[in-house]
Amino acid sequence: MVDTKYRLVICGGTFDRLHEGHKAFLRATFTSGERVIIGLTSYKMIKKKPFSEKIQKYEERLNNLIKFLKEEKMFENATIVKIDDPYGPSITMEDAEAIIVTEDVKHTAYEINNIREKRGLKKLDIVIIPFLYDSKGKKISSSQERENENPRKTKL
Repeated sequence: MVDTKYRLVICGGTFDRLHEGHKAFLRATFTSGERVIIGLTSYKMIKKKPFSEKIQKYEERLNNLIKFLKEEKMFENATIVKIDDPYGPSITMEDAEAIIVTEDVKHTAYEINNIREKRGLKKLDIVIIPFLYDSKGKKISSSQERENENPRKTKL
């Protein structure tokens, strides 16, 4: 998986309906870094997502995240921050060494590094964690879960 151990890494997400894909991502993130800053998206950031009205409230997502981190004995090494944009603290933290992302948001990691470079900060190493797939080969995704809860009506 990841063979480098960083002192401080950053990751982010909505973590809606904290599922096995999220859990695998978080476990890999904590394998990568001794300390982890987790950016948890605010309502302002998620309102344009598909089926955003079905996304759990921030407090519920935060509580589920904290519960999981405690169960996995990772909470003591985590700092959770509310983020209103895709960058959060990653563009200002001098001591951060790496950003942990999935394939679908790696472009944001490159944007973050461009911003950091313009600000005179060291670029972050980018660690890409693979998606988790279900038994049918479909990516495990909160967006998919929300869509399945609200199937589109088709006209006959």
